[in-house]
Amino acid sequence: MRADARRNRDRLVAVAQEVFAEQGAGASLDDIAKRAGVGPGTLYRHFPTREALQEAAYRDAVAELAQRGRKLADELPPGPALEGWVALVVAHMRERSALAGALVESLGKEGEVFVDCHRLMHETGALLVDAARAAGAVRDDIQERDLLWMAHGVAQSAAGEGGDERATRLQEVLLRGLRP
Repeated sequence: MRADARRNRDRLVAVAQEVFAEQGAGASLDDIAKRAGVGPGTLYRHFPTREALQEAAYRDAVAELAQRGRKLADELPPGPALEGWVALVVAHMRERSALAGALVESLGKEGEVFVDCHRLMHETGALLVDAARAAGAVRDDIQERDLLWMAHGVAQSAAGEGGDERATRLQEVLLRGLRP
């Protein structure tokens, strides 16, 4: 792919992530193209369907989340790194719930996008949880799967009136519950 085409694709995906988070998975593709500074033809050359753009936006968001988790593991002690990643995971799940729902509807829960993204999330979670366990920063019985299920629950709690406060409170309960 030419450098300018790659930049357009990357810009479209980044803008799509923002717009889908703001407006939901049914956001106007023309608006996404306009905000990305490209024409609709450029968008459709890269992403011939809405689902293709949604999938790319979701995959890139998960890849970024995993990268940020690895960076936290490199830069912070294991306990704070894990806590920082939990906050990132909850925010990711909250911001992308509509997008994930649309992808499940169109591709199915067992689709390749979810298999790949779940694998990456579990690998990153295992890296952080294993390090935190080895350092004695979390309970010995915590596994990355537990952490991801709990983060999902916290993210789901944000729906409805008072959701932000509820999610913040439950995230703190989750983090306290991880400690030995």
